Amino acid sequence: MRWGFLFLLLSFFSPKIWACDFKITKSMIPLEQQTEFSDLCLNIYFEKRNLSFQSLDDETVKFNPDSKSLVFDDMILFETNRILPLEEAGRLELVEEIFKQYTANLKTEYGHCELQIYSGKQQLSINDFLILQRTEGGQPGTRRQLTKDDVASPSWQLLCPNKQGQMHVMKTGNYFFVFIDVYENKTFTTTKAHLAKFLFSFRK
Repeated sequence: MRWGFLFLLLSFFSPKIWACDFKITKSMIPLEQQTEFSDLCLNIYFEKRNLSFQSLDDETVKFNPDSKSLVFDDMILFETNRILPLEEAGRLELVEEIFKQYTANLKTEYGHCELQIYSGKQQLSINDFLILQRTEGGQPGTRRQLTKDDVASPSWQLLCPNKQGQMHVMKTGNYFFVFIDVYENKTFTTTKAHLAKFLFSFRK
């Protein structure tokens, strides 16, 4: 009896165990016909969303087409077990994690693809993206952004493996507009969630 009571007591006061550091609780765009989630990790989200490829066959890859009305790919609410307040450094780390998981899920049936963004002959990384301050609903935010107008001689290419596992250029273009925002919940008491929104647009 005493052991049962002790187990319940420890369970009540034990720290919350997280399946991941970035747990999505709500999305604007339905994922598998749902917009609310209890335990959706960021990497699983991108794996299921498949933002990069709208259709795949032996000859054609449509790489994230967008339209004039598209503002962003998705807007999500998420929780994190990182030490609060995040401040700009913490928000930037989460921005970089979103970009990392996006690029990690550029795949075909033959394996992982590599997205390369260039300014002239110089290959760029997220460290070359501009850092901009943002606000949303009174909450402080940080954005990483890169557009074709931010660099000289912009271009990008997508390298993917073929059936033999050899990497080849599958898609190229000269237009890109990428941004990732993270807004930190500092004053809302009705929710512990933070906000992120992003757009990955690559076209010819």
